Amino acid sequence: MEEQATRERGITVRATKRILPFVVCGVVALASVAVATAAEAPAKIVFTVGLANDVDTLNPLVGVEVHDYEVWNLQYATLTDKAADDFATIPGLAESWVPSNGGKTYTYTLREGLKWSDGEPYTVDDIIFYADAVLNNRELSPAAPTFISVSGQRASIEKI
Repeated sequence: MEEQATRERGITVRATKRILPFVVCGVVALASVAVATAAEAPAKIVFTVGLANDVDTLNPLVGVEVHDYEVWNLQYATLTDKAADDFATIPGLAESWVPSNGGKTYTYTLREGLKWSDGEPYTVDDIIFYADAVLNNRELSPAAPTFISVSGQRASIEKI
């Protein structure tokens, strides 16, 4: 009985010795593929959102449906955001803001180091351009967007 067990262990050891070089080569090959893949490009991230209706428009200047707003909130960065737990206003592109003039004036301070997707700096000049070229352009935005108007009057935006 003992002799049989020894023989079985001997066969197992020999089989392990024969298989071990193949296992080591396989692990090294897989590791090199993983390292090469990781060095080539970051993994693609896909975020899928389910909606009950089709999106009416991706243009926040003309859309009115709730599901459009849901997509815009995921797609576009804003000066401020809403906290998930209590919907309190929290920093977005702006790191801080100070109301004055009875809440009719807000002074926003942009976060440092903001960049467009192409790596170019994102500055207050970009916000002013958007406000002047799009939001305050009566041909593109015949009605003043509610987020940039008070009692129907279009807000002014200036760099300080």
